[in-house]
Amino acid sequence: MHDFRDCVLWSTPWRGCCLGLQFAAPTASGSLLSWRLLRGEEDAPQMDSVPPLPPGYGFSGYEFVHWVISIMDRIWNLLYKALGLAFLVLGKAKHHAAGYGRARSFSSSDFERCIDYDVRVVDEWLDALEKYTCETQAQIVGRSVLELGPGADFGVPLYLLSKGVENYCAVDAYPLALEAPSELHDAMLERIGRIGTVVPISALRKALTGGQGDSQDATPMLRYVVKEDFDIAAACDPSSIDFVFSQAAFEHFDDVEAVIRQVGQVARSGARLIAGIDLQTHARWLRERDPLNIYRFSERTYKLLGFRSMPNRVPCSEYRRLLEKHGWKDVQIRNTVLAEDSYFERVRDSLEAPFRKDETRLLWFVVCATRS
Repeated sequence: MHDFRDCVLWSTPWRGCCLGLQFAAPTASGSLLSWRLLRGEEDAPQMDSVPPLPPGYGFSGYEFVHWVISIMDRIWNLLYKALGLAFLVLGKAKHHAAGYGRARSFSSSDFERCIDYDVRVVDEWLDALEKYTCETQAQIVGRSVLELGPGADFGVPLYLLSKGVENYCAVDAYPLALEAPSELHDAMLERIGRIGTVVPISALRKALTGGQGDSQDATPMLRYVVKEDFDIAAACDPSSIDFVFSQAAFEHFDDVEAVIRQVGQVARSGARLIAGIDLQTHARWLRERDPLNIYRFSERTYKLLGFRSMPNRVPCSEYRRLLEKHGWKDVQIRNTVLAEDSYFERVRDSLEAPFRKDETRLLWFVVCATRS
């Protein structure tokens, strides 16, 4: 994001005043409208050097500038709230008509992009794990992994297994990965062969074939469990998991506390949790321009227009509290991404009261924790 106002004020003695308001279409940077207060010559001064308007205007040039800024901000915030409301209505209608059918912003037919994404996700998990534990990535060798909400394909489990993970289980509410083209997984195996693997490609291919079937027939190496109620405890044996990974899934859970409680039941003592959580608006056009748009609406409105899997608006501090409540220790928040100060200060007063805290600036973070 950038500062959405471009104010140019010339400081030479008054020779007349020209106020120009220039309206522009939204851009990728988030700019909705720009305006220029043009007066005199070329060099723009500091705000405190702006001379007063000529007699008869009723207030100083400094006050006039801030009045214009205030009006522009109100218009901008009202417009984006209306756009956000429209996106919520369209999202609910689309979900009602077609369900949840796409986990990423790009198609599974874009093989290279899908593979790059899967490799990056695993590498970021292992990098966060290494920094959190002060141990090498070899700690996952011969261990069991649970992924929550694996998404669109089996690239992540194949890559984890190639690094020596003994067995992998994924739990999802939607069978999206089963719809991925087989050619994508063939391409992923080719990439793994180039990167290097401690497991034969033939073994990975066999695990993939078994993992895509019914969970009872799946090989011990890879299990893919689809449960509409997202019952993790029913999908895994108690105290059987060494590592829990998740990427942009926790923010979609209707009951975050229930998920954390069930994960605690299947995790061994000393198990590690690494989860990336995306707190931004998920509507793809809006998130680039107004990433905090979902926080503009009251709880009543948001629930009225809500549907399963939409962002739950649970703040970072609540994840920490729930993890500690349900037996996780050494909780750390890492890899944070914040909204820029200029953007947040512009929208803060237009957000619903519970979301006007500084914590709402957090757009993305990775939470790390250890099972007691």
